[in-house]
Amino acid sequence: MSTIYNLRYSDWKQVCLRDHLLDELSKDDKDLVLFQEVTPPTRIQNAFFGATPQHPLIGEQLKQILNHVQMSHYEGGVYMTTGPDLLYHSFQIAKKKNLVSEEKHFAGHFVFRRKAVFTVNGKKVIRHKCENCGYNQNWGAGNNYNTLFNEHRYYCVFVSCFRII
Repeated sequence: MSTIYNLRYSDWKQVCLRDHLLDELSKDDKDLVLFQEVTPPTRIQNAFFGATPQHPLIGEQLKQILNHVQMSHYEGGVYMTTGPDLLYHSFQIAKKKNLVSEEKHFAGHFVFRRKAVFTVNGKKVIRHKCENCGYNQNWGAGNNYNTLFNEHRYYCVFVSCFRII
């Protein structure tokens, strides 16, 4: 069993389409499993990923998120706050330090069309449950991150006291 099982994340609104997917993704003792979006701009999808404990990319991502929260960062769009744009940015920082690479850590792609899916070798492995959600996030219920961002209400004011150790 690979160590990748120590940290895995999947949004609640996704369905696994392949038995033993985590075993497949963590073969060869991969320490990080990511999916790159195929629709421009370049992003790394944060709705599903896996990593070993204390992986430097996850540490960099958490550092960037805490910095954005503390500074109430409203530049670069809503996906740069805590989402896929920021994960891509954190990946580039870790890549410059030779801690990650596309060849080693990208397991497949995230295809965002009418129905969003994650693919490995061109085959669908995870399906997003939401149909026609789109990047506008204008869902029937729940928070609309674009609205919160545009109205500068995205960050909780009480979180700004957190410090990076």
